[in-house]
Amino acid sequence: MVKSDEHRSTSRVLDILELVSSEGTDGFTLTEISSRLNAPKSSLFPIIHTLHARRFLELNPATGRYCIGLGAFTVGVVFANKHTLLEHIRNEMRQVTEGCGEICQMGVADRGKVLYVAKVESPNAIRLISSVGKRLPLYCTALGKALLMGWQDDQIRALYPDSSLMPAITTNTVTDPEILIEQLHQMRQSGYASECGESDENIRCVAVPLLANGQVMAALSVSAPLFRFDEERQALALEKLFIAKQNIESLIQRPDFAPELSGFLELM
Repeated sequence: MVKSDEHRSTSRVLDILELVSSEGTDGFTLTEISSRLNAPKSSLFPIIHTLHARRFLELNPATGRYCIGLGAFTVGVVFANKHTLLEHIRNEMRQVTEGCGEICQMGVADRGKVLYVAKVESPNAIRLISSVGKRLPLYCTALGKALLMGWQDDQIRALYPDSSLMPAITTNTVTDPEILIEQLHQMRQSGYASECGESDENIRCVAVPLLANGQVMAALSVSAPLFRFDEERQALALEKLFIAKQNIESLIQRPDFAPELSGFLELM
């Protein structure tokens, strides 16, 4: 959706790129893009044609579907390589995974969802399948709840005014805003967020918020299959997460990381 202070054509380009890069799709046809963005095909076609010519979009001739292209990938690689703060955070995440043997992920809040921005894979053969760039709801993920720990009750109610905006992902998903708010009260006291089977019935997850200048800028999580994530392993995962949290929060206080930190905070 184009905001009043945004350049319309530029916003359309970004809307298209964000749509076709969304998680769990095989791409979109021109008609589907037009429908999703509520924009006429005649205005979108020249933009999509140019993005395709510049390799920011790829077209599957057999299906007529557009997906993200090599040009966008190249820009993302440059971003990842340039940001030393993110690499320092990844190093801390590696320590978490090496310490508990499970996947460690980092997410930020983005338009009512968790945007996964970094991960370190578990060495186990049976493990959670995840990807950087995916988005999941805030209300049913440990990362999302850790991010919401920085929100006030009235902000939560404004985000979720009723249960219709909290559809069940599994039979365990909390779909009542007031129950979510009560959970967050308890999580703030313990200092970490958790969920069991709310986004995937076979997965348990714990997460800690990362603070910068008194704000929750991101969150770190550890996820694992239920059959091996018992209380002892969860305690170990939390121990490693709290160590990483302390190290990262100390790191981001350094003045040389101030420009990169402002970039993270702009995502909130």
